Amino acid sequence: MRGLLSVLVIVVGGAAARADEAQTARPWLGISISDTGARWGGIAVLDVFEDTPASLCGLRAGDEIFSIDRVEVHGTRELQQVVSAREIGEKVSVEYVRGEALHRCAAKLTEAISDPTELIQRRVLDRGILPFTLVGHADGAVIDDASSRGDVLVLALISTACEACIATLNDLAAAVEGTGARLYAVTADGETAADAFLQRTGVTVDLALEASETGLVRRYLTDRDDATILLVDHKGVVRFAAVGAGLEAANLDGAAFCAERAERARRKAR
Repeated sequence: MRGLLSVLVIVVGGAAARADEAQTARPWLGISISDTGARWGGIAVLDVFEDTPASLCGLRAGDEIFSIDRVEVHGTRELQQVVSAREIGEKVSVEYVRGEALHRCAAKLTEAISDPTELIQRRVLDRGILPFTLVGHADGAVIDDASSRGDVLVLALISTACEACIATLNDLAAAVEGTGARLYAVTADGETAADAFLQRTGVTVDLALEASETGLVRRYLTDRDDATILLVDHKGVVRFAAVGAGLEAANLDGAAFCAERAERARRKAR
């Protein structure tokens, strides 16, 4: 079943798109937001995509948007409605809170990016991985951002309902084999679903469970029929990211190349 999870990525249609349903170009701010976590009644910004109206405006993850063009927004739907009323190329005034100070900036709306791999790359690439805690399904070992520092990790974020992800995991395992990277398939579906998934599919990739409501799976897996692949180097920085239930050969080659490069850098740093 397709659909967004707990994070909303602001990519909404403008007035011109509503007038002509065949037109696919839509304006965006270039942020992911949540209805939870806001302190002042606004909207919490989870991520700001690189080279977008939001990033050029100066918005950062952790900010709280209070209004657009002096129209207060108190939920994701309200923000979506305000942006959808604008045109590509139009400037909007964004009022937001950072810490306890109120700020304002001007953002010029650009055409939204719809490619899921480019979207995830603009969110995470060359940035530190978020704090995470995983539990190995087979042995109960804890894998987290602190204890894994010094290792190269490949994290395949999946839903256990994703049948097409089986081939992705097998292909990814073959691609990174011999690179020295540690590969985990990560799900937030729970132990029972994980057991059923392994019995049904016969996948041999190490499976790890994540329970946090704000963890990697719920933040970066926006479609249960896709997989999100993140490669994290020994410093905890994301060096590769891709989305797709069946990763293209170019992405598999890219994952393998980045894993080998990250492993060489890890050995050199020792």
